[in-house]
Amino acid sequence: MHDPEEGLDADGLVVTGARADRIPAAYRPLVAACVDRLMGDPSLGVLSLYLYGSVATGRAVPGRSDLDLIVVREGAPTPRIADVVRPLADDRLVREIGVSTMSWEVVVADDERGRIERCFLTAYAVHLAGQAVPPTRCRGGRALVRGFAGDLLERLPRLAAGRLDGADPTGLARRLLMTTAMHLTVERGEWSTDRARAVELLRFASTGSAPSVVGAAAALFDCADSLGSRFGARPSMADIAELAGWLAESWREAEDATGSSPT
Repeated sequence: MHDPEEGLDADGLVVTGARADRIPAAYRPLVAACVDRLMGDPSLGVLSLYLYGSVATGRAVPGRSDLDLIVVREGAPTPRIADVVRPLADDRLVREIGVSTMSWEVVVADDERGRIERCFLTAYAVHLAGQAVPPTRCRGGRALVRGFAGDLLERLPRLAAGRLDGADPTGLARRLLMTTAMHLTVERGEWSTDRARAVELLRFASTGSAPSVVGAAAALFDCADSLGSRFGARPSMADIAELAGWLAESWREAEDATGSSPT
């Protein structure tokens, strides 16, 4: 997702362009309909509802972008939540409506995972309805990369070996590019999750990325990003493996250099 306002403020804290007044007028009826559906059914147990992604920053591309929602609820997630709003998708505006679920107990917990999730909601999401979680701002750095990347860093060796383990290639391509962007910008004292920025910085990576890695990242961007020239095409497993292998090695070297515990 390209967000020209994403970065670090003077105190090194993450900032983005996600704001309620940035939601484009064309998307507001769809957002309102999703709020009505999700908050209007008590059986879903939705405590709080957030919007993130390109619609939240006003950068959505009609017909290519997704509408990305986060539901915070008590108890275990249920697939039914996504089913409630999926039929509302208008293909003139969005490809699909995605719903991620967070546990209220986890989000408000006084631990690292809770802090990271609150940080994401504070910086990257717009609160739409329900009880807002306590605002938390985070400093850009390797700890935040680990928190945002989640289990992807642990899966890199398997991906480099060509094992998708049933994962969606497009989703993996997006996560790989976003994690690469975070990793490389942190190395420069910056912060970005921009997939295009990942491709750009790979050409100048201090670890010396090979042309094959740059080509793989560019090909993944073209397939997985809404601004890509082949958007919607299935990303190549060979390209996923190439970028995953490079990222695994580069991340390990950076962790060793900073004395961080292995991921």
